[in-house]
Amino acid sequence: MEKEKNKKVYFKRKMHLAIGEIMILEMLFGIAISANLIYVPILYLTGLSVIFIISYVDYRIEHRYRKISAEFRKYGKFSFLMVIIFTVEILFASLREMLHLTLWLELLILNIFFPVLLFIIYEPPAARKLAHNGKKLSGPLGARVEELKNTMGVSKTEVYVLNWDSMKIANAMQIDAKGKHVFISSYLLNNLSEEETLAVLAHEFSHVKNKHVKKSMLLSVVPLWLVLNLVLLIPLSGFNKDLTLTLQVLTIWIPIIFLIILFPLIRRRFEMQADLDAAMYVGKEHTISALNKLSELSLIPKNTSTLWGLSHPSISRRIEKIKESRNNFGK
Repeated sequence: MEKEKNKKVYFKRKMHLAIGEIMILEMLFGIAISANLIYVPILYLTGLSVIFIISYVDYRIEHRYRKISAEFRKYGKFSFLMVIIFTVEILFASLREMLHLTLWLELLILNIFFPVLLFIIYEPPAARKLAHNGKKLSGPLGARVEELKNTMGVSKTEVYVLNWDSMKIANAMQIDAKGKHVFISSYLLNNLSEEETLAVLAHEFSHVKNKHVKKSMLLSVVPLWLVLNLVLLIPLSGFNKDLTLTLQVLTIWIPIIFLIILFPLIRRRFEMQADLDAAMYVGKEHTISALNKLSELSLIPKNTSTLWGLSHPSISRRIEKIKESRNNFGK
């Protein structure tokens, strides 16, 4: 009971930090869009300070609850993606103010930028960098993984082990849309049995087999691209100023509602499908055992509310669904 209570405190603090960071940075971006150019550098430095402070507070939470041994210098690297996103937003706001872009030029830039973004997301440089820094899974376990890959029809996917012991990251992931790489952390690998490891990797291979990353990419980027086009086209439709602004605000809410409510629901369905595939190929017992260990290693509460907009169902719900499934030829 005490363990679950600590998990919930840890989880809530992490989620509050993540949500707070996004809200503050997007508020700063919103101000930068309409602010005088001389204030943009101040807003940018404020945003970077927010990222640094939240990253440090997050590090202290990890140090307190999960006793990680990594230095903040190493842990803080995980905030680099947020720095890139915020920098791109501020650059857009600055260029928009400096160049006094017309709506047609903004449309042109938007429709050049998004295909480039899709290409980068389709095969992200981060995947290649992680593969370069990791090492291929080998040995007797590697041979069993090769057999599992062939059975599941994902023989071209390579599995890499990432040395994240000092940060106690218990995770496995597939992040490129082509499905060329699957990563598993050394901390997770060292704390699971061989059968549990196979269950975790079968879950990731299911994502590859069912093209979940590619579908998620298209579902997140394409609607946003369409909505931004619509927002820029509305002023060209001849409506009066008040109606134009109202329609733009209403349109902007479409991707926000989708990404907060519908997209996480779709992602949770993908995760459930991957769980059921893992249970089918490796066995229910090992898949459930792996989920329970993941809860302990990552301090994830067994029951988490969908109101957080999480991409994964709660662990208790995942275990319940696995127990209810009929397919279990994996032993």
